[in-house]
Amino acid sequence: MRAARRGAAVALLVGALSAVLGATYAHRVAVDSAQERFDLSGQRATAGLEQELQAYIDSLHQVGAYAAVGPVKPPADVEAFVRETGVFERFSSLSGIVVLRRVAPEARADFLAAMRTVQPEFTIVGLGPLPPGAPSYVIEHHVPGALDLPLFPGLDVAAIDSVRTELEWRGARGEAGAGAIQDDPSVRRIAEQLDAPGLTPMLEGFDFFLAVPVDAGGDAGRGETTWVAAPIGGFDEVFARSLEGQPTDVGMDLTVNLTGPAVTDASVRQVARRSDPPGTMADAAFSRELTFQTSGIDWTLTVWSSPTAADPGPVPLLVLGFGLAASALAGAVVLLRGVGRARRAELARLEVDHERVRAQGDVLAAVTEAVALIGDDGVIRAANPAWDRLCGRSPAAPGTETPDVGRPYLEVLAEASDGDLSLLAAAIERVRSGGTARAEMDVALRTDGTRWWCSVRITPMEGPPHGLVLVHRDVTDRRNAERRAERRASHDPLTGLLNRTALEHQVTGAILHAQGREGYLGVLFVDIDDFKALNDTSGHAFGDAALRAAAARLTRSVRGGDLVARFGGDEFVVVLAPLESVAAAEALADRVLRALDTDVRVGTVTHPLSASIGLAVAPVAEVEQVTALIDAADEAMYRSKRGGGGRVTVVQPTLR
Repeated sequence: MRAARRGAAVALLVGALSAVLGATYAHRVAVDSAQERFDLSGQRATAGLEQELQAYIDSLHQVGAYAAVGPVKPPADVEAFVRETGVFERFSSLSGIVVLRRVAPEARADFLAAMRTVQPEFTIVGLGPLPPGAPSYVIEHHVPGALDLPLFPGLDVAAIDSVRTELEWRGARGEAGAGAIQDDPSVRRIAEQLDAPGLTPMLEGFDFFLAVPVDAGGDAGRGETTWVAAPIGGFDEVFARSLEGQPTDVGMDLTVNLTGPAVTDASVRQVARRSDPPGTMADAAFSRELTFQTSGIDWTLTVWSSPTAADPGPVPLLVLGFGLAASALAGAVVLLRGVGRARRAELARLEVDHERVRAQGDVLAAVTEAVALIGDDGVIRAANPAWDRLCGRSPAAPGTETPDVGRPYLEVLAEASDGDLSLLAAAIERVRSGGTARAEMDVALRTDGTRWWCSVRITPMEGPPHGLVLVHRDVTDRRNAERRAERRASHDPLTGLLNRTALEHQVTGAILHAQGREGYLGVLFVDIDDFKALNDTSGHAFGDAALRAAAARLTRSVRGGDLVARFGGDEFVVVLAPLESVAAAEALADRVLRALDTDVRVGTVTHPLSASIGLAVAPVAEVEQVTALIDAADEAMYRSKRGGGGRVTVVQPTLR
């Protein structure tokens, strides 16, 4: 009996211990599964928010590109363009759009003259004194949205310290920026100076502002950089748009890194929240902080679960009770059942893992942009159907992997690349080694015989497993728009020659390149004889054809290293590359004169063409700025005019 009791006690003890261990294991499996589901929800939210925030910035950039590039736009045209884009309907939190121009003190007069071509009453009105040498930030256009701020064309907002500091700092880096002015002491100072006590409460009507730089191409008289800014209010809508169709079982706070001296209150940095139904973050079972960047702006997304997210439910208690009851029957039976429960729990965990992997695959397949996951060794671990399309082939069948799995990423991309991938390889290595948190760059690809541009965004995976996520986005339209804008900004639309501004930029480099060399620099100033009479008698269409013909003949008659530009009207300037002698410059000027001494025929109308040319030549060592040579050549051209035209006048000005 004693041995039997001892055996029964041992059996009971072993059974009870097995029951406790089984319940603990079931509890751990349930909590781990809840944690994995929570992490997946956070990753989905981050991906959706990144795309939505980039769409905000792209929409502002589209408005800026229209307003800034090319001739000065009337306010009505800019407002009509903004309304046609439907940006306020798509992004209801955009409280308005403001086009700002950075204007250096020395460019103020030229800027005013350019703006008054479409707004005759345009005047710059400052909000207060600026630091010595500080640029102005002048409003060119204001299109009100939900919040009608008292802004008007000509208002200089550079006296608002937070605005000026943010735009100067971001502009030097070519990045978009975000800022807040609600707590800026300079705003209160301006309100007191203007006797406008309602200004500060009014600014509390929006959360923060976004600002996107747009390169205007250096248009003469229009300042240096155009900024498109938008006050943002009610930014919680970003969750509704980016998380549509996704689970709502997590709370979220989205904050933006607002740089500048004005932001001291941490509550200003919180721009969006979604907390219903989970509750407060302090009571959450799980929480996590995720960071990402869009066009230079840093964002932090904090996600949290409900207090009961980690509740394993009744399963662990049932396991414990069942185990204790079974242990009373027999230790051996309890042990066997414990092993069975452990096996079933392991199968449940494997099923959870399988579901998690399948869910991640579903998310990856649903992303419209091409995504590739690579390991630390640079080998592709997974990719979505859009990746196959990027590589120029049909997507793999559902349930099957892309054929690129197991191949080095750079090797696969090189097959579709239309350029050098060394910079991309270096960027991948920097992110992989922790040298930078993320990276993004454009690469040229060619598929199906078509060349296009793709932006590659590189971010690390939070492992295990460790590796990188590479998201590929088609940016061909943006690159083409930038190239067309650059072309319009630097070339004369009628003749295709450099314009005056582009010539001044390029000639500075030419002078620096020529320094230290022997020889001479020369400038030809060319004016078409009797062009006004030609225009009046034969019409502007004939005049335009004559200018194009003159530009073509002028370009063919000079050397490949010479810079040819249309200065305006019927005037052309040629900056000659270094020459061995003055005689060589004179011979080149005579060749240009002969090339332009011909007839122009358009349809049935023929008109003789000739030119008056001024040539200014100076030793390379004496030329510091080409403007002195251009002025001298201009004066020499007028001497040719007074001499009857159709001739070259040569001068050798003293520049030192």
